[in-house]
Amino acid sequence: DLTLPGKIGEASKVTWSSSDESAITSDGKVTMGRMPKRVVLTAKITYKNGVETIKKFTVTVPRNPELPTFTGSLTGSQAVNIGDEFKVTISLAGEKATTFNAYRFTLSFNTSKLEYVGCSDAASTVEVEGGRITISGIGTERPINDTITLTFKAKKSGITEVKLVKVEMDLDPNASLETLPTMTVKDGAAVIDVQKIEEDVEAPVAEQDD
Repeated sequence: DLTLPGKIGEASKVTWSSSDESAITSDGKVTMGRMPKRVVLTAKITYKNGVETIKKFTVTVPRNPELPTFTGSLTGSQAVNIGDEFKVTISLAGEKATTFNAYRFTLSFNTSKLEYVGCSDAASTVEVEGGRITISGIGTERPINDTITLTFKAKKSGITEVKLVKVEMDLDPNASLETLPTMTVKDGAAVIDVQKIEEDVEAPVAEQDD
């Protein structure tokens, strides 16, 4: 909590107000929530001669460290040839949590080298705009060991470059996509580990003469 003085010396009175009473009250009580907040505290200083001065202070209230945190990780690289299809998998982990209810993952890829093909997770909404992919959804206690797999096709030969940019997840059953806290991206600049899809090819059946 914060100590907000009611006066400065003997010549003035200070009245405080907060831009967000849910995070910091006007008497200095701090409440940490599901995501960090920036709060503006305004001090109105009234002097004995009637003159008033306004001072503003910006305070960042951190996320409650007792709440669950999540991690999304992608590692490795693989060379592909033109026309190859391959999969990339988002792996999730949780601390103080075994499930999650709302999520949004942001990935980037090189559109001159790769073409997005599809997503394995039917419960997710996938939006592709240029070289940016957003995967989001609201589930009911999805297990934290869930993985989401995307399929790409190579336009050029070489090392694939798909990157995880941001992970936003929440355990709260009432979570919405508008209030998701940003979580940890492990090795965010790393190239996603890709595994080339091996198509099942049936061997031709030899015709026999009667």
